[in-house]
Amino acid sequence: MGAPFLQRTLNQQLTNHIRTVLPSLRNKLQMELLTMEKDVEEFRNYKPDDPTRNTKALMQYVFFLSRVFFYIFCCIFMRLI
Repeated sequence: MGAPFLQRTLNQQLTNHIRTVLPSLRNKLQMELLTMEKDVEEFRNYKPDDPTRNTKALMQYVFFLSRVFFYIFCCIFMRLI
């Protein structure tokens, strides 16, 4: 036992961990790459004067603000109870 045994044991554990985690990490990165490629393709066809794009952006902002106000009012209400 001793340092060489500890080195071999930790090396084996690290190797096993990498073999276990690497496939899922690779899949996750591939999915993110596909998502980014779709976003890039969408921006290639971007026209700033497109009214549907402006409407979509406005709706996203409204949704975001509604969520913010919802959380603010929930926090205030929970303090009152």
